[in-house]
Amino acid sequence: MFFCPHKLFLVTRTPMSIDAHGDPIQGTETVSVAYLCDCFLHDVETYIRRGYSGMGMTVKYYVNVERRMDFALGQEVIVYENDGATVRGDGRIVDVKHTGRMQFGGIGNYTTIYI
Repeated sequence: MFFCPHKLFLVTRTPMSIDAHGDPIQGTETVSVAYLCDCFLHDVETYIRRGYSGMGMTVKYYVNVERRMDFALGQEVIVYENDGATVRGDGRIVDVKHTGRMQFGGIGNYTTIYI
C-alpha cells in the first residue's frame, strides 16, 4: 500500500473479576490498546446479502492494510487519524479478505477488513 493516512489499533479487554457470590467487581476490567499497522479506512455503509441462505452482513467501514494473516473474526479494532488523537472508526471485525497473491499494476498484496 502506498497511501496510509490512518493507524489501526487492536483492543484487548479482560473481563471483570467475580467475587465469592458470583457478582462482578466494578473497576477490575482492563482495556489495552496495541498499535498494529498503518491502514486506509473507507467510511462507507455496505449491505452484503447472501440469497436463499438468509445470512446477511451490514458493514459500516472497511480497512485496507498490508497483507497480514493475524486478524480474527470478532476482534475489536479502533482506527485513528495519523495524529493519534482523532478516532476515525471502530468496531468488531466481521469479515477478512485477502488478495490473490498476484502483483497487479505494481501494487502488492493487501488485506481488507470489514468492521
